Amino acid sequence: MKLWSINAASEETGRDKRFLAKILAAVPSDGHLGRFPGWRLKTILDAVHRHECGGKGPGTGLLDEAEAAARELADFTARLEAELDLGTRRAMIEREGSTFGALEKALERCQASLLPDEACLFEPFLDQVLNRWLKKLVDLGGLRVA
Repeated sequence: MKLWSINAASEETGRDKRFLAKILAAVPSDGHLGRFPGWRLKTILDAVHRHECGGKGPGTGLLDEAEAAARELADFTARLEAELDLGTRRAMIEREGSTFGALEKALERCQASLLPDEACLFEPFLDQVLNRWLKKLVDLGGLRVA
């Protein structure tokens, strides 16, 4: 297996070398490149994944972010439902509709953090959740989709 230095891994992954050095400091090297430690790419990517998940398990940090975005969108939707005036609801959607985009981005980051076989399982869930929220917003705004 090929070993990667921190600099080479930084080039390959597009990650900052200081970031990689920080997270790899706690990871035993898979060997040495001359007198410097080296890691297999899988070891490096697993360490990055663990770091991004807050060390709590696959996707945990990203899931926390998605849950927070979902709560924010649910709060926004509740405010929309409580508003009786259609014009006011439309103005609210225009002003605060980015809450939907925040959830979409958070869920896409969750999906991107998964292994390819897991990501394909996540895709239908992602589509279903986002389509359900989008339909609710469209309905509350009295909008028509062509």
